[in-house]
Amino acid sequence: FSGKYIGSVSLGLNSPSRMLNAKALILKSIRANRLIPWLLKNKINSKPIVYILRHPLAVVSSQLRHPHMGKPKQIPKFDRLFIMRNLPHLTYLLDKLSTEEEFRTLTWCIDQYVPLTCKSSDKLITVFYEKLIRDSETELHRILSHIGMSITKKHIKALNSPSPEARSWSANHRQATFEERIGIWKEHLTKGQVAHILDIVNAFQIKGYSERVKPDFSNICVG
Repeated sequence: FSGKYIGSVSLGLNSPSRMLNAKALILKSIRANRLIPWLLKNKINSKPIVYILRHPLAVVSSQLRHPHMGKPKQIPKFDRLFIMRNLPHLTYLLDKLSTEEEFRTLTWCIDQYVPLTCKSSDKLITVFYEKLIRDSETELHRILSHIGMSITKKHIKALNSPSPEARSWSANHRQATFEERIGIWKEHLTKGQVAHILDIVNAFQIKGYSERVKPDFSNICVG
């Protein structure tokens, strides 16, 4: 996080010369959510943080179909420990959950519970994935301003390019409507899976999410 070590993943995505000549390095870590409180307190890691939050139904649906994600057959050890140490009133979930989508939803909930309950800081901004899709230029400008950069034509042009993470089942962002782009999970999750996922989200008291593809942005919180 201090930027003093460049791992093989970063070098696999960029050439060494590009890394050396770069004005800034943006570190993407999908498992750093639970570290956000530590990162905010640690003086060494005083860099701006962008926390991206996406609808749990969309996240779990994508993970269930992702070709490079293993299929958990039980609740991950660290999720189990987190619940036991920090949310003992939810330990009943440890014996109740039994399916892959439930295990993945539990992980999503913990990953969001930590940043959503940590103290606010001017080093941290929250970006909603759905807003990034709907108001791309506005959100990109907000993100770049937060990390000390200015928006350019190159950035705007990149908004029209599919992400490297886009899959064959992803909606065609050049042709699909906003609702179609963010609600592709409706074609892949059963009513039962949707109900189970939202039951777990509600158990964590994470507000703002429902069967609607567009979250209630103003009410997303824990409480």
